[in-house]
Amino acid sequence: MKTFYEPIFSKNTKPKKSFRLAGGEGALFWNEDGQQIIDLSSQTVNLLFGQKHPDINSAITKQMDTFTFVDEDFQTRLHENALKSLYNFLPSKLSSINIRMNDGSSAVECAVKQAKKATGKTTVLTCEGIYLGQNTQTLNLRGWGPRRDEILVGSREDVLFAPLPLSINNLNFKNKKEVIDQLESIVKQNHNRIACILLDPVMLSYGICSSPFLKEYLRKANELSNNYNIPFILDESQSYGWVPDSTLAKHWNLDVDAIILAKGLAGGLPLSVCASKPELDLLERGDADYTHGGHPFSIAAMLATCDLMRREESLFLELCTFVEKVIGEYCFTRQYTETFGVGLIRAIQLTKFDSLEKNIEVTKKIASEALEAGVYIRTYNNTLGFKPPRVITKEQILTSLNVLFRVIDSNVK
Repeated sequence: MKTFYEPIFSKNTKPKKSFRLAGGEGALFWNEDGQQIIDLSSQTVNLLFGQKHPDINSAITKQMDTFTFVDEDFQTRLHENALKSLYNFLPSKLSSINIRMNDGSSAVECAVKQAKKATGKTTVLTCEGIYLGQNTQTLNLRGWGPRRDEILVGSREDVLFAPLPLSINNLNFKNKKEVIDQLESIVKQNHNRIACILLDPVMLSYGICSSPFLKEYLRKANELSNNYNIPFILDESQSYGWVPDSTLAKHWNLDVDAIILAKGLAGGLPLSVCASKPELDLLERGDADYTHGGHPFSIAAMLATCDLMRREESLFLELCTFVEKVIGEYCFTRQYTETFGVGLIRAIQLTKFDSLEKNIEVTKKIASEALEAGVYIRTYNNTLGFKPPRVITKEQILTSLNVLFRVIDSNVK
């Protein structure tokens, strides 16, 4: 008897929510029934300027009418202009720029390859709790989530994990001095074999959201990298464009050897970048350049995104100040939430209960109920990650926070 199969999404790509997105504009999206949602997550930090921004759409449409694809053998004004435009937002020493990649995992891998070739060393120092991507190498390097040994069989990266850069709230993590001392000790003991120090200045996936402690942690790592001549790499996939000065490397005056960009880089289209100092520019053709990397549609979208960032910088900084003030006021009047962050990336962290597990459980419940009430916000451990697109209005911010804190209050009393 013939067997009939119905196509299904693979388990790792099956949507987690029953909500079927049917449209979106700016910081809003809606389902087939017309239920509107305010997006405080920018669809996992991909929509820097929200859904279907007219300038980005126009740039993509214009490129569609020009040419569809270009092999990397050939030059284009489009890619040359993109290189110059993007460079204005990067630390000035990072003048070697690879725009021929599609995703953050590939850009992380590119930076690590560069560091290993430049130093002749094999060990990568990252930290507990860091999320770096989903290809085999980044699965090995990341400290976020459980080890995936069942899919890493036969592939072992030479990696050291520094302690988690977190010592906030009432959950009994190690104190700041102890963590920074451990970081320093690891580098001192292993500097002869470390190819690079690879960190994330936001650590959104763990809910750290650029806490003040993380800033000090990064500065210590930068100092150690300089002292021992170890390349210092920042993965700014989740921070580029959402923070003042576009990157935290610039904003915090960090001397990075390479920087990784993705997510909102091209307004929601697939594109990633590894920008490095010239002395790391050692890879050969075929080492880190991909078939659809630097696709003309994505490059056109990135150019439009850069132009929007340049033109609207003062409005963005004003919005950042407004967000910090308003969220601070909401949390200040409550004893069970804390807030911190940088730019438009803010943590709203639940600290009501004595156990981390209980705080995480209630945080997930809050996010679920908020979605039903018209606000989408993702959870990271016991943190609600506030990271809306730059086009969100002050009215939408106030409306969404009113909804969110009403739900928070109802779950902690």
